[in-house]
Amino acid sequence: MSYQNLTIVGNVGRDADLKYTPQGIAVLKFSVAVHKTIGKGDDRRQTTTWFNVTLWRERAEGLAEYLRSGTQVLVAGEVAVSPYTDKNGKPAASLELTANEVKLLHSKQEPERQGAESPAEAEEETPF
Repeated sequence: MSYQNLTIVGNVGRDADLKYTPQGIAVLKFSVAVHKTIGKGDDRRQTTTWFNVTLWRERAEGLAEYLRSGTQVLVAGEVAVSPYTDKNGKPAASLELTANEVKLLHSKQEPERQGAESPAEAEEETPF
């Protein structure tokens, strides 16, 4: 038996895109940028690793409206590497993360969304 699970904390790159398969299953896709500062002093620089995230079913529907560009999230799931050739003809790879857990950590709240319930607040009010 083997098992892998990757956990990342980063910022949503663009608003999540909710679609449905022909069978009616919800699929939510979004990207997450994970920033890391390397080096010391004047040699310090920031690198960014991008992950393409997929979330399925009810969780996808429940989080779709909250995953907006800039929102800080924790995502855990199974990772796969997809090789491709970039526009310059060089080999490259994308990191695909199939999420089994997504937590909202911080949101750049838009003025029209202020006062809107977060998924956690909605859960707290559920009587069961």
